[in-house]
Amino acid sequence: MISPSRGRAMLGAMVGLAVVLFPFVLMAFALSMERVETRVRRTGLGEDEVEQFLDQASASEVQTLLSDGMPRALDVFQLRRHHPRRAPARERSEARRTAP
Repeated sequence: MISPSRGRAMLGAMVGLAVVLFPFVLMAFALSMERVETRVRRTGLGEDEVEQFLDQASASEVQTLLSDGMPRALDVFQLRRHHPRRAPARERSEARRTAP
């Protein structure tokens, strides 16, 4: 059993330790979040690209967005726009059906 005076001393020591360590823990967290943010910015998509995709995407490209995420869907979209013959068969057949 811990005596009340010793318990208060331990509590004071723990509070002091928390006060001393908190700034370092906070700084380490901020630095790690900065690294995460840098990676996200590098791999992030431009607002123009997303807007263009949402305006002009085919149904299969929207399905790709739902199943594989925006980077893959944007790759398929750009592949179809710039190289129609290289686009996957599903996108080519749909492009033929929607063409006037």
